[in-house]
Amino acid sequence: MLPKVSVLMAAYNEESRIGDTIKTLRMIPAIKEIIVVDDGSRDATWQKALEAGCKVIKLPVNSGKGAALNAGAASVTGQVVLLIDADLGASAREAEKLIEPVVNKEADLTIAKFPPSRGKGGFGLVKKLAAWGVYLYSGTTCDSVLSGQRAMTLEVFKKLLPFTPGYSVEVAATIKSAKLGIKILEIPVEMSHRVTGRDFPGFCHRGRQFWHIFLFLLSKAGTRC
Repeated sequence: MLPKVSVLMAAYNEESRIGDTIKTLRMIPAIKEIIVVDDGSRDATWQKALEAGCKVIKLPVNSGKGAALNAGAASVTGQVVLLIDADLGASAREAEKLIEPVVNKEADLTIAKFPPSRGKGGFGLVKKLAAWGVYLYSGTTCDSVLSGQRAMTLEVFKKLLPFTPGYSVEVAATIKSAKLGIKILEIPVEMSHRVTGRDFPGFCHRGRQFWHIFLFLLSKAGTRC
C-alpha cells in the first residue's frame, strides 16, 4: 500500500492562484490530505481553500511562513509530508516528482530545483547567500536552498520542527537536515510561480529575504561543522 501523503501549505494573499494549485494537487493519487494555513491574508485565500475542500487554519495576523507551517504541523496525518507554495497553479502537478523518491526510499527529503527564470528577477544575491550559508554550516552543496517545495518522510518532518520564522525557514531546514545526516535529493522540476521583478516591491521583498537569512546565519556563528 502506498503511504498517505499530506500537503502542508502556508498561504498569504493567494486568492487568485490557490484554487488552481489545490485542484492540480488533487490530481496526484498519493495526496490524501491538504492543509492550508492562511497566514493572516487580507483577501479571500482561506475561503478559496475552504471551498476546495481543504482543512484550513486561519492565523489572525501575518506571522511569516515558518510560523504558519508550525501552526499546521500538528494537523498532519500522512506518512509523507509535502510542503508546497500556494502560487504554483497548474505547475503543482510536478510535485509528484518530489514525492516518488521519498516513497521509493531513494531519499528522505527532496527539494524542487526550478528551471532558470525567464524574466528579470533579482541579481542572485539572496540565492548566493543562502547557498553559502548552507555550505558554511553544514558542508553541503545545495543549489535550491530557497525552494519551499519539499517532500519528506513524517519522521524527517518532525525532526525539522519547529521551523524558524521569517524568510530563513528553508535555509535553516536545509542546514539542520544536512547536519542530521538526512539524505537530500534536489529534483529538477518544471514548476513556476510568481516572480518578483526589478521594481520597488521586488527589491523590498528580496531585501527582507537577505536580511532575515543574514541574521539567521549570524545567529549560527560558532556552530560550524
